[in-house]
Parts: sequence; C-alpha cells; structure tokens
Amino acid sequence: MKKTFVNAVLLSSFVIFGVEAGAKDPVKEYDELLRHASFVCELDNGNYQAAVRYRSPKQTALGDKLMKCLTDYSEKARTDLPPAIKAAKNEAVKTALKAVYTDWVVYFGKFDPISKIRYERSSSALKTELLISQ
Repeated sequence: MKKTFVNAVLLSSFVIFGVEAGAKDPVKEYDELLRHASFVCELDNGNYQAAVRYRSPKQTALGDKLMKCLTDYSEKARTDLPPAIKAAKNEAVKTALKAVYTDWVVYFGKFDPISKIRYERSSSALKTELLISQ
C-alpha cells in the first residue's frame, strides 16, 4: 500500500513539472532545466536550514551538497542559455527566455518567496509565448 502511494507521489511530481519523454525543443528543455534546478536545490536548502536549526552534525555535509547543487546548476543554466536563445523561433520568445533566466538567477540566489513568484510568472509568460509562436 505504501509503495503504491510513494509511486503515485513521484509520478504526480513528474506531471507537475512537465517532464515529457522525447521533448526536443531546446527552449522547453531549458525551462525544464531551470524548474528542476529550483526544485532540487530548494530541497537541499531546506535540509541544510533544518540541520542548522537543530544543530545537526550533518550541517557541513548538507552545506557542501547545497553549494555543489547551486554551483553545478548555475553553471549549467549559464552555458545552456545561448543555445536556447539561438533556437528560439522569434524575438518575443527570446525576450521571454531572457526574462525567465534573469528572474531565475534572482530566485536561485535567495529562495525568496517574492522572487519565486516573479520567476514563475516569467516562466508562464515564456510558455504563453511558445504556444503563440506555434
């Protein structure tokens, strides 16, 4: 019973984040990369904050894991942005993609709720532009 519930939760998280098999559009893949990075590193941040709050001996290891997550995904996002912009179909999509990256960088640096709202709005605007451009 519990195994089925866990599988359902995992399956629903993939549906929420829109992971599709065979998605080849570089702009969509880039947006998914940013969403995935935010999700994973926000979890690591929460674990690290809890370890600090409760003075866990795992603080150092969790802090290192968080820093590696932030560094790796920041670098990946920075290097994958130019090909995604190049693959954009029109200027509106390019502008929306740049806005998503800018808002993501601010959110990714602080994990602030206001920054998260701005990032999510930019991401929604990008999806709208992608739908319009099809």
